[in-house]
Amino acid sequence: MKLSCDVCRSSLVTDAESACKDQTYHPLTLKNDGGLVIPSEGTIKVIRAAEWVNRQLSADSRRS
Repeated sequence: MKLSCDVCRSSLVTDAESACKDQTYHPLTLKNDGGLVIPSEGTIKVIRAAEWVNRQLSADSRRS
């Protein structure tokens, strides 16, 4: 992934060295041999929020 804007890049991805220090990223660091793009903490929060909304909508549609 090529992001030319430094602000955009730092908002969306983190570097492997920073990820190694954070246990949240442990599964990714085990798999990474230098080719993975590691999402930032903010990106992970957005994805988790979107998953939560999708689960709520899915549960609501099953009840109907």
